[in-house]
Amino acid sequence: MKPIGHWRHRADKALTRAMNGVLSEYGLTRLDWQVLNVIRDTAPEATDSAVLSALAARADLLTLTASVDAVLTGGWTTRTARTDWPSPTTAAIGRPPSPSASRRSATCA
Repeated sequence: MKPIGHWRHRADKALTRAMNGVLSEYGLTRLDWQVLNVIRDTAPEATDSAVLSALAARADLLTLTASVDAVLTGGWTTRTARTDWPSPTTAAIGRPPSPSASRRSATCA
């Protein structure tokens, strides 16, 4: 009899294959979807380090960084510079602005 961990691992692999198949239509993977969920759950303070630490058990640093880049380049989220943080290279990542929000900010500017 196989240990429960074996079956959990197989179920996780099957779930990943199924989700990757469904999400591929949108140019996403299961890991990309998990990145988006972490961003949603931690917005507006979502940072790269928050996403990476939340998903560290799911993938290595290089793979996670590639997923963050994929959701950014795919337009699923945006990076916003924060001037109140100590490092000028630190940025928040969050939901892309809605078209009405960009019209409001353009009008107010």
